[in-house]
Amino acid sequence: MSKIKISLVSGVILPIVTMLVTIMLFFVLGPKEKTSLFYVNLVYALILVAVFFGYINFVRLGKSKTSGAFYSVMGAFSTYYIIVGVAIMLVYNFLLTPVIPPKYYGAVAYYIAEHAGFSLPYVPLKFYISALIILTLLWIILGVLLAESDMHYRAGAVKLAERGKNLHYYVGQMSQIEHRYSALSKKLELPRSTQSYENEFSRLTVKFKSLVPGVFESEMAQSQLSNIISQCNNLLSSIENGEQADAQTIANNVKNTVNNAVNEIEFLKTSTRK
Repeated sequence: MSKIKISLVSGVILPIVTMLVTIMLFFVLGPKEKTSLFYVNLVYALILVAVFFGYINFVRLGKSKTSGAFYSVMGAFSTYYIIVGVAIMLVYNFLLTPVIPPKYYGAVAYYIAEHAGFSLPYVPLKFYISALIILTLLWIILGVLLAESDMHYRAGAVKLAERGKNLHYYVGQMSQIEHRYSALSKKLELPRSTQSYENEFSRLTVKFKSLVPGVFESEMAQSQLSNIISQCNNLLSSIENGEQADAQTIANNVKNTVNNAVNEIEFLKTSTRK
């Protein structure tokens, strides 16, 4: 309940209060004569307030929908947008507007004209409005491009995570086969044909572990790996059921099966690199 209250205050009440205070200050401290420039400044100030609180609420509410990098970069864009927007407002209102009256618009320009002996150029209001529109449009375009890039990044990350899970599954299956054959080797006193590994299937497990998640971009690769696992399980089942003639025959069949599987995996690795 307390979290909901805090969210309501920071997400709704605070932005509204800030906007109301901004409007009040504009009318209290602004000139008596409310010109078009006054209302342009007021509207743009409210836009800046909306951008500021909008970004804060977006960070708070959209954590599961965007990446951390998106928050950081979008936060930098928003900060630069607000700073540049405020700078344009100050420069135009105090330097590039007609001196009417000097207490408000054009106050700095009036001071320079009085004490430095030269006048700054007057820039029409339409150019000021155009500058603000262009700045806002650039911020929106950059935000949209960033959001699109982040969407593609997150989609790729999800695919990579799924492929990583698939690879982990196949490695786990191969490890089970390795331990299963190790138990059979001790029970049946099978010869150890590969000195650098505990048994032939250990060599195949290492090959599975050397694969990268990108190999699952191809459905054929997943089918081949499933077929390898199936062949190994079938071979072990036949050994357990006593369908193999003798220990040497078992060792030769295992070695041939593993060699064929290793060749298939090497082919998959080569195909993935291409």
